[in-house]
Amino acid sequence: MTHLDFEDAGHSIVFPYVPTTQLVYAHPVSKRLSTTGGAFAPNAHADEASWAGVLRFLEQAAQAPSAPAAQKA
Repeated sequence: MTHLDFEDAGHSIVFPYVPTTQLVYAHPVSKRLSTTGGAFAPNAHADEASWAGVLRFLEQAAQAPSAPAAQKA
């Protein structure tokens, strides 16, 4: 497991290359305002860098040897 910490990034780390300028939004059901915090550029950097980490993990997992199948009795 890898812990990533991005200075000045907020709590909403999502996919890269999407706008990071909406820091406050209304919840779709409750309509309550929520904020994800952070700043635009650090949030964009966190999105891009964390996505690269996700892709590395998936590639490593796909290349890992499979566990032997359970034998039927």
